[in-house]
Amino acid sequence: MRASCVINQTEIMKEVQLSHVWEYQLFDAKDLRSSKGELIRILDQGVLNVNSGPDFIDAQIYVDGLLMVGDVEIHIKSSDYLKHGHRTDAAYGKMILHVVYEEDVHLPFLNCPTVELKGRVPLQYLRHVQPTSKLDIYCRSLWRNDTADKFKVEMERTWRERLLKNRQAHLELIRRFYPYDVKLLYQLLFRVFGQPVNQDAMELLFARIPFEKMMGRLSIMDWEAVLLGVAGFLTALAEDVYIIQLRERYRILKMRFMLEEIPASLWRFSRMRPANFPPVRLIQLAQLCALLPNSLEHLKKRNVAEALQWLHELDIQTSLFWQEPRVLQGYTIKASYQLLSKQMKASVFANAFVPYFLALEEDSQVEPLIESVSRSLAKLPAETNHVILQWNRLLPSITSMADSQMILAQYKLKCIHQKCMHCLVGVSVCKD
Repeated sequence: MRASCVINQTEIMKEVQLSHVWEYQLFDAKDLRSSKGELIRILDQGVLNVNSGPDFIDAQIYVDGLLMVGDVEIHIKSSDYLKHGHRTDAAYGKMILHVVYEEDVHLPFLNCPTVELKGRVPLQYLRHVQPTSKLDIYCRSLWRNDTADKFKVEMERTWRERLLKNRQAHLELIRRFYPYDVKLLYQLLFRVFGQPVNQDAMELLFARIPFEKMMGRLSIMDWEAVLLGVAGFLTALAEDVYIIQLRERYRILKMRFMLEEIPASLWRFSRMRPANFPPVRLIQLAQLCALLPNSLEHLKKRNVAEALQWLHELDIQTSLFWQEPRVLQGYTIKASYQLLSKQMKASVFANAFVPYFLALEEDSQVEPLIESVSRSLAKLPAETNHVILQWNRLLPSITSMADSQMILAQYKLKCIHQKCMHCLVGVSVCKD
């Protein structure tokens, strides 16, 4: 039975959703006919084309009993064929079917049938993609008792997919950084300490620092001077003796390494707890930058359990100067007595050490390493942020970082992009 809907279906449906509908055959194909009345029977919907040209290739359909093999093009409205300039594009010469949500104009020059799917797409799918809610979890209202089990399978698959995808990007960076592959680890650390709101500023800061010349040669105070100085936090006059010393040290290091500041205005402080202020994170990061060179050979063994233990035992205190509130560039800051909280250590492990290890590992050993990572993450507490809090309402069993990392992968790769038909949950709830 065809579903009816009082909402404006054409405005709700987007081409990516219609492509999902066709790829997964999420429509009523009974007595499917073209605009000319030809009976259409789908033998094979074709393969999604990720390159230029028609949306699906190598499709097989019967048109009034005659088998046709070729390409399928997808549009919300038939007039989009003209708007997109396909009429003069030779790449569309093998089309055997034009699939539209609404045939607003007839295209007599097409040498293939046109089928309209309006009224044939299930009502629950239309509601599912309807952008009337600000919720990130678009399928929330469609979950059933067995959906959580399907989602756990899906999010683990997506997490692995994300790890492998990131590994390819990191391999390229290692080739670019050669022979200083450890620069990748530093870059990942900068991202961790900058997330979420100051990641762009941290990336720019990382790009301004010549790690090849500095690694293993600078003291903690030197690193504090470099990071705070290049970040633009040492430009204002100060009365504190230590900050004056940092400014002088930065002046020397700036000339030695030809350093250049980034605008301090790039850093965001609003709606942020003082413990997360950028200068505080940079002071903490300076401790780690000074420590890493002495532990690199040990860490490069890529033993996940040992690396986690190394982070767990890491207990470096910031200099006594930072134990009392200080004014830096107009902001009152106080660094934590401990370099890294347990949660921050876990984040460093999951988001810096793990991808670095995967990038260094031989291809044949990647899967065993991922298994080891999964076991280690299962021993760490789950992250707490607005994404995890939303999912906790559907999945109360989010207890470890293994769970939260998988959910974040699913959210970032699929949920926020509404790639629902690339998800086991999306496909199942829309087919039922």
